[in-house]
Amino acid sequence: PITPPAPPPSPPPRPSPVRGGGGAPASSPPGDPPARRLAPGCEGLGARRGARRWFLLGNDYIWPRLVHASARRRLRAAGATVVGERFVRYGEAVRWLGRVAGTRPDALLLTLIGSDLVAFNRAFAASGLRALRLCGALEEHALLGIGGDATGELYASMGYFRDLPTPASLGFSERYAARFGADAPMLNAHGHGCYEAVAMLAALCARAGSLAVPDLDAVADGTTITSARGTLTLLDRQVRQPVHLGRADGLDFFLEKPFQ
Repeated sequence: PITPPAPPPSPPPRPSPVRGGGGAPASSPPGDPPARRLAPGCEGLGARRGARRWFLLGNDYIWPRLVHASARRRLRAAGATVVGERFVRYGEAVRWLGRVAGTRPDALLLTLIGSDLVAFNRAFAASGLRALRLCGALEEHALLGIGGDATGELYASMGYFRDLPTPASLGFSERYAARFGADAPMLNAHGHGCYEAVAMLAALCARAGSLAVPDLDAVADGTTITSARGTLTLLDRQVRQPVHLGRADGLDFFLEKPFQ
C-alpha cells in the first residue's frame, strides 16, 4: 500500500491579542490592561526611590511586550533611561542575570511569569546585587517560592492581594475559608483572576440568555459581577479597578496606596 504523505506541521500557536489588553470583539477580560498594571508603578517608584536607570526583562509573548511598550513611554517621559530590554524564552531568564547586572540598572521591570520569575529573583538575591525590582506577576505563592525578601526593594503590582483590607476582600476571604476550610490553597491574584473570569462568563450568559458568542458580545458593556475586588462592570469590554502596589516584607506583602 502507498503511504500517504505526512500532513504539514501545524503552525505555532499565536499569542492571544487580548492577554491583558482587552477591547477585542467577543472578548471581555476582567484583568487589568497593560497600561494600568505596571506603568504607573514605574513612574511612582522611580520618583520616590530615585531610580533613573531601568532594565526591562520579560518572557517572550504578548503581555510583556504590551507592558514594556507602555512602560518605555512613561519612563522616558519621566526623564528615566531604559538601559536594556530583553524578552526571553521560558526557562532562560536566569541566564540573563549577568547581562542585566552589566548595565548597572537602578531598577528592573520584570514581566517574567511562573517559575521564571521565581528562579530569577532567587538568583538575583543570591548574587548580592541590589536594585529595585517591580514585578507584574508576583503573588503570594511566588513570593513563598522565592523564599521571601527583606531588602525592601521587591515590589509587585497586582489588581488583587490576599490581604487587601477592604470589606469586599475580607468578606470574600471569610466565605472562601468557610467553604473550603482553613487548609485550603492560599488565595492569590492568579487564582482569583480565574474566579472572576468564570463569574463574568456566567453573568454574560445569564444576561444574554444564550451561550452564542455574538449574543454575549452584544450585552458585554454594563455586565457586572462582585468579587474580592468589589463590583466590576464591563465598559468597552474592560473593567476599571485600582491596581495595588505591594512591597515584599519577608513572606508577606506590605500594601501601599493603589493606583487610581
